[in-house]
This record gives sequence, C-alpha cells and structure tokens, in this order.
Amino acid sequence: VMTAEAASIEVTLMESDLAKLKNYIVHGSFSTGTDSALPAGSQNYEEISFGGLRAIPKTSVAVISERRDASGKFVVAQLYQAYQVEAVQVPFTRTKATTYKVKFAGLADPSRPVGDQVGKIYRLT
Repeated sequence: VMTAEAASIEVTLMESDLAKLKNYIVHGSFSTGTDSALPAGSQNYEEISFGGLRAIPKTSVAVISERRDASGKFVVAQLYQAYQVEAVQVPFTRTKATTYKVKFAGLADPSRPVGDQVGKIYRLT
C-alpha cells in the first residue's frame, strides 16, 4: 500500500510582466495605479506586494517542452494542485536578461480518480 507520494516541477523562467510574475511570488498581490507625484509621462505603475500570513495558494502547473526527437511534438508535465516550494529569487541586473528558478510541489487532489490525483507526464506521439 502506498502511504506517501511526492512530485515536483522546477523551471527556469524569463518573465517581466508583473501580472504574470505574481503567480510565482508566494502571496503576491498584483495592482496598478497612478501616482501624480511622479514625473509627467511616468505616473502610471504596476506593483506586486507580498508578505504576511496567508493561506498558501495552490494552482495547476504545466510545463510544455518540445521533443528533440520529433519536431512539432511536445512533452507535458502537469501537477493538478501545486504550491511554490520556496520564495523566488529575482536577480535584477542591467548587464543580462533576468532569469530565475521556480519550484512547485504537487499535492494530491482527492476529487480526481485514484491513480491520477497528483499529476501526469504525457507526450504527443
């Protein structure tokens, strides 16, 4: 009898759209606004605020990768209920593109059929 199982997905991302980036920052809250104290033409802003005690958000995560052995075919790894394992480190620099690693761990989803509760890996043939 299986008593425990674990699954995780780790990816390296290059994303600067804050509306998307908030999905990779634990407890991130995205908002936009206008600050009239800023210089004209630069008063609109986007921001992500984070921190504090909140329930850990869970989401479905899928990573899609093109197969090297079959052009136009893909491999998909998916976790049904995933949470971010650790805080994301976003190293901003002017000398190169910003990339960062994000790791998600999967939780069992008991509403799915037995044997298909954490995730799946499949490929197009």
